[in-house]
Amino acid sequence: MVWECIWQLPVALLIMASPRVLLADDSVCSSAGGVGLRASSFRNLTGHWITKAALIRKSRRDISELRFEQRPLHYDIDITRQICGDVETLTTVFTVVEPPARVGADYKYFPNVGYYKLHTDKRNWENARRTCAKEGAHLAIVNSEAEENAIREVMRAHSTDKFIAFIGFHDMFKEGEYLTVLGQPLISSGHVNWMKGEPNNAEFPDSPEGQDCGSIHSDGTIDDVKCNVERRFLCEQSL
Repeated sequence: MVWECIWQLPVALLIMASPRVLLADDSVCSSAGGVGLRASSFRNLTGHWITKAALIRKSRRDISELRFEQRPLHYDIDITRQICGDVETLTTVFTVVEPPARVGADYKYFPNVGYYKLHTDKRNWENARRTCAKEGAHLAIVNSEAEENAIREVMRAHSTDKFIAFIGFHDMFKEGEYLTVLGQPLISSGHVNWMKGEPNNAEFPDSPEGQDCGSIHSDGTIDDVKCNVERRFLCEQSL
């Protein structure tokens, strides 16, 4: 069995308490996918409100002899204060995100961006897409300048020379209508940095294959290229 989904668990908990009212102990429990969140809030004898939260995560086992590495949790705590008349409300929001499991040791993590791996064994676009899927990932999609910079760093770590690698978009269904490997319009990705003069499928008007598959240059610009040419490729596991 191959784990092909991107495993992501966001958990948000809101605890609201007015310091003017003595409330009984309050507790909340939530669990999904092997992760449980327990939280409780109470008021002590000195009148202080105390909130405790505990995240419980079970270890994952290997699947089909593929080693899944458990990654650190990412969390954020936000406290807001509101006053309405003589009532003061403090709201605490705990957000906990567990990154996806990662196969092997070659995916590089970039905080708040994702995990990326450059495959140097060259394959055509379709075989590259399948290879990423077997690793629980997908061909990389550039959604922001930060993600472009992360990909460039991964590419530079392999070689300082200029080269090109497959990423996750194409216009196989209709010429000029680019879609990501997730089935969304490329323009909706939020960051489309075409190389100057690209896309230029018009250079091959009589070719039955054209330039229908996405790629990225080591300078971060994207390009349309032939799908059947074997190239390096970039896999991504999103947060």
